Amino acid sequence: MSAEVLISQNLFGPGCFHTHQVAEKSFKAFIAWLGKTPPKNHGLITLLSNSLADCPQLDHLVNDALRLDPYCIDTRYFDEIGVTAFSDPLQAEAALDSAKRIYEAVLEITGI
Repeated sequence: MSAEVLISQNLFGPGCFHTHQVAEKSFKAFIAWLGKTPPKNHGLITLLSNSLADCPQLDHLVNDALRLDPYCIDTRYFDEIGVTAFSDPLQAEAALDSAKRIYEAVLEITGI
């Protein structure tokens, strides 16, 4: 996972952005697996909400989605907003754990 590589190299801003990407693509793949068109939205809570109606057992991912939602767009340009905002290795590791939980939950249900 690219997020792991980036975070291991202390590139926390880009790493956190990629944790969000893992979660976003996982939720969108799940929605597509359900036979629906994923919304053109990057918000993880919105994407998770689209999934919960069909799969309420994903409700344990709400806190993970909330943790990752702030890393959507701005962290891609972290050098423009200040590296110090994303210099916490504990924060980055927590984001990585959340991304893994979301990915693994979707994989477990879909097998994709």
